[in-house]
Amino acid sequence: MNFIDLIESKDQLDISILSADKVIKTESDIENLLNTELTIEHKTDGTKLTVVHIKDDGDISDWIIAYKNQILYSEEYEFQDTSKIVKSSIGTSQYKLVFEHFSKLGKTGLPDNMEFAIEFLQRKPTLSSNYTNPHHLVLIGYCKCRYTAEYGLLKTDSKTMNTELRDEYAEILKVDVPNKLFKGYLRDFEKGIINTALNKVYRNNEELFKTDNPKQLWNAITKTLLEVESVYGGKEEGVVIKYNDKIIKVQQEYQLDKDARRAIKAKYQEDSEELESEYWKKVQIAAKDLASKCNTGTFEMRLLKLSELLETTDFGISHSKKDEVQIQDDIHVNAKTLIRKQLEGNNGCVVLGKFRVLTNGHCNVINTALKDYDKVLVCLVTSKITKDTLELRRTMLKKTFGNKITILDTSSGNLLRIISTSPFNINAVFCGSDRYLDYVKQLDTSIGVDVREYPRDSNAISATKVIANIDNQDFFNANTPKEIHKMYDEIRASYEVSESFVPKRRFIDYLIEDGLRNVLKEDGECAAPAAGGTSSGDIATFTGRIGGTLRHTREDEELEASLTENGIQKRLPNELKRLKLPRILEQNTVTDDIEDVLSECLGGSWTFECLKCNKSIVQFRSKNRCFKIFQ
Repeated sequence: MNFIDLIESKDQLDISILSADKVIKTESDIENLLNTELTIEHKTDGTKLTVVHIKDDGDISDWIIAYKNQILYSEEYEFQDTSKIVKSSIGTSQYKLVFEHFSKLGKTGLPDNMEFAIEFLQRKPTLSSNYTNPHHLVLIGYCKCRYTAEYGLLKTDSKTMNTELRDEYAEILKVDVPNKLFKGYLRDFEKGIINTALNKVYRNNEELFKTDNPKQLWNAITKTLLEVESVYGGKEEGVVIKYNDKIIKVQQEYQLDKDARRAIKAKYQEDSEELESEYWKKVQIAAKDLASKCNTGTFEMRLLKLSELLETTDFGISHSKKDEVQIQDDIHVNAKTLIRKQLEGNNGCVVLGKFRVLTNGHCNVINTALKDYDKVLVCLVTSKITKDTLELRRTMLKKTFGNKITILDTSSGNLLRIISTSPFNINAVFCGSDRYLDYVKQLDTSIGVDVREYPRDSNAISATKVIANIDNQDFFNANTPKEIHKMYDEIRASYEVSESFVPKRRFIDYLIEDGLRNVLKEDGECAAPAAGGTSSGDIATFTGRIGGTLRHTREDEELEASLTENGIQKRLPNELKRLKLPRILEQNTVTDDIEDVLSECLGGSWTFECLKCNKSIVQFRSKNRCFKIFQ
């Protein structure tokens, strides 16, 4: 049976096709492919819709249609005239054309719970192929599924998509299938051509095929395939090659060119960032006003009300590169998001943290979230330093909160990614004061997501202090929830290290990870150490954004950081260099209890002093001042 492997994305199907250059790497790989029977078809460039057939009454209610797991409703697009959509829409109102298509099918005889992956060739600023004849529907695959539809979101359990009967299902659905180009052996390319347009291009490139060199032949083949015109006008995204139950893709160069994709987006963006930002602020204000007027009834009823308001309201918003249809589309998608977010029972939030040891302070925050929101996502941030304690930290959360919370593992604090992968709607993000400004900045363009700041509890002890006193069980019990007290020995063993290593490790963990909030390398690891440095260690280089100098000197041990706009250089003892410090995105702040931590971990009395003004300080936020820490 022919099938396409899929990966799950937000509980829906996302067709995963490996790029050919990830699979065909060597001359031997090319040679094997040249001598393997295969088929090739065009890869269209559109939005991936999930369409589920749920009954067969012969009307539009037979179908659930969703994009990126968000269910689309026929009622919500009534505000836009079809002719205007066809002429100029680059947004969501184009889905009205999809509903018009499916509403005309009548009874199909299809079984219930059939899922179809369909590509909709719509106009969209993020798509590269500029079809001259857009708005076609192309069937990619199908399968049986189980599904749930709640709060406007569709979730299916499908893992693979069949293609064996794709042509038959496409005929029933009155949609297209990918344009077939080739069937046979690439070594005998001319013989395998089954497409007139491909044959024409081949004739133009025929001289390129007169070679015995596998790589040159492969280059001639891919060049020829990518030059074939789309049946919808213009060029296709690329081609899909199927062989031995495998599937790979070859794409146009501009599909992978970020500058080219940015240029496409710029066609519908104001020339200055300020004007574009001001436009979206006005759109969000209009969307919030509409959503406030659509707050009763079912989701479908609210969307119908939204459509009526969009049709009759003069918003007074202009854009130099967008017309009225496109502006209405922008307002619509934002208003719909807000309406879905305000549905009863759909009020979720996220609490982020490493939770190296679950403290009473952590529990206070999570309990507040549970009180104020319908659902709570606890996002367990794991770096290369903390990956060995992942299961331990998950267990602490499960023992304390059980099924009251949902736990999500993540390797970064990227809020947009976390929110997009959440199993439920997120309306708020909880964070401490030291992360508040960074989180507000991350969510600047998001609508309907608030940042809730919880101030530091002066009576709450941090996880860092608990770890620093891990040998004191009474201290542990006094500052952690009772549900994990029986885990003390396990937790203590996880954070025990050799006597000589403890002070250095804890100082670096706190000062760098919990204190300065440096932005390190993209891959999250230390750069390769350069030659030189002091006897205590080599120089490790990081990218960063903090200006100033931080110095710590204690006996024969030295940690020195030169923090500049272009990078951060650190002299680190070898054992510290091996920690592979994680990438941190939070703002650069030294918290006000760092003196206590330094004293506990390294001994002695510690102060902070500005190297420019010689004033002792405890906390700093500026990127333009210099500091040293000394004993």
